[in-house]
Amino acid sequence: MDFDYEFSSRMGKFQKAIACQSYQNRVFLLGVDNKEFENLKQTLKQTNVERIGQMLVEDCPQQQTPVWQNQHLNSNQPEIQRMRAAGVFQWLFK
Repeated sequence: MDFDYEFSSRMGKFQKAIACQSYQNRVFLLGVDNKEFENLKQTLKQTNVERIGQMLVEDCPQQQTPVWQNQHLNSNQPEIQRMRAAGVFQWLFK
Protein backbone atom coordinates (compact mmCIF):
# COMPACT_ATOMS: atom_id res chain seq x y z
CA MET A 1 0.00 0.00 0.00
CA ASP A 2 1.16 3.53 -0.66
CA PHE A 3 0.69 5.27 2.70
CA ASP A 4 1.40 8.77 1.29
CA TYR A 5 2.95 10.02 4.54
CA GLU A 6 -0.24 8.98 6.36
CA PHE A 7 0.98 5.72 7.82
CA SER A 8 -0.63 6.12 11.25
CA SER A 9 -4.09 7.07 10.01
CA ARG A 10 -4.19 4.47 7.22
CA MET A 11 -2.84 1.72 9.47
CA GLY A 12 -5.45 2.74 12.05
CA LYS A 13 -8.22 2.40 9.47
CA PHE A 14 -6.91 -1.01 8.46
CA GLN A 15 -6.71 -2.21 12.06
CA LYS A 16 -10.21 -0.90 12.78
CA ALA A 17 -11.59 -2.65 9.70
CA ILE A 18 -10.24 -6.05 10.76
CA ALA A 19 -10.53 -5.63 14.55
CA CYS A 20 -13.54 -7.89 15.08
CA GLN A 21 -12.70 -10.38 12.36
CA SER A 22 -11.57 -13.93 13.09
CA TYR A 23 -8.72 -13.47 10.61
CA GLN A 24 -7.24 -10.30 12.14
CA ASN A 25 -4.08 -12.08 13.30
CA ARG A 26 -3.52 -13.53 9.83
CA VAL A 27 -3.76 -10.31 7.78
CA PHE A 28 -0.81 -7.93 7.42
CA LEU A 29 -0.43 -4.57 5.72
CA LEU A 30 2.92 -3.47 4.27
CA GLY A 31 3.67 -0.50 2.11
CA VAL A 32 5.66 2.57 1.14
CA ASP A 33 5.28 5.46 3.58
CA ASN A 34 7.73 8.07 2.41
CA LYS A 35 6.95 9.68 -0.95
CA GLU A 36 6.20 7.34 -3.84
CA PHE A 37 7.31 3.95 -5.05
CA GLU A 38 9.59 5.69 -7.54
CA ASN A 39 11.59 7.04 -4.60
CA LEU A 40 11.95 3.52 -3.21
CA LYS A 41 13.32 2.41 -6.59
CA GLN A 42 15.94 5.16 -6.39
CA THR A 43 16.86 4.31 -2.79
CA LEU A 44 17.31 0.62 -3.61
CA LYS A 45 19.09 1.53 -6.87
CA GLN A 46 16.79 -0.83 -8.70
CA THR A 47 14.40 -0.18 -11.57
CA ASN A 48 13.12 -3.73 -11.96
CA VAL A 49 9.94 -4.01 -9.87
CA GLU A 50 10.15 -7.80 -9.79
CA ARG A 51 13.70 -7.61 -8.44
CA ILE A 52 12.59 -5.16 -5.73
CA GLY A 53 9.92 -7.64 -4.71
CA GLN A 54 12.52 -10.41 -4.58
CA MET A 55 14.83 -8.27 -2.45
CA LEU A 56 12.01 -7.52 -0.01
CA VAL A 57 10.96 -11.17 0.25
CA GLU A 58 14.55 -12.37 0.65
CA ASP A 59 15.14 -9.85 3.43
CA CYS A 60 11.93 -10.51 5.39
CA PRO A 61 12.87 -13.62 7.37
CA GLN A 62 16.17 -12.13 8.55
CA GLN A 63 16.46 -10.63 12.02
CA GLN A 64 18.31 -7.68 10.50
CA THR A 65 16.31 -6.27 7.65
CA PRO A 66 18.48 -3.67 5.90
CA VAL A 67 16.30 -3.43 2.79
CA TRP A 68 13.25 -2.76 4.96
CA GLN A 69 15.02 -0.19 7.16
CA ASN A 70 15.13 2.69 4.70
CA GLN A 71 12.96 5.80 5.05
CA HIS A 72 10.37 4.49 2.60
CA LEU A 73 9.75 1.13 4.30
CA ASN A 74 10.84 1.58 7.91
CA SER A 75 7.24 2.06 9.09
CA ASN A 76 6.67 -1.62 8.26
CA GLN A 77 8.89 -2.84 11.11
CA PRO A 78 6.01 -3.41 13.57
CA GLU A 79 4.10 -5.42 10.95
CA ILE A 80 7.20 -7.47 10.11
CA GLN A 81 7.67 -8.19 13.81
CA ARG A 82 4.01 -9.19 14.05
CA MET A 83 4.47 -11.50 11.06
CA ARG A 84 7.57 -13.00 12.68
CA ALA A 85 5.72 -13.52 15.98
CA ALA A 86 2.79 -15.16 14.16
CA GLY A 87 5.20 -17.65 12.58
CA VAL A 88 4.54 -16.49 9.02
CA PHE A 89 8.17 -16.76 7.99
CA GLN A 90 8.51 -20.28 9.35
CA TRP A 91 6.01 -21.70 6.85
CA LEU A 92 6.39 -19.12 4.09
CA PHE A 93 10.13 -19.62 3.66
CA LYS A 94 10.49 -23.40 4.05
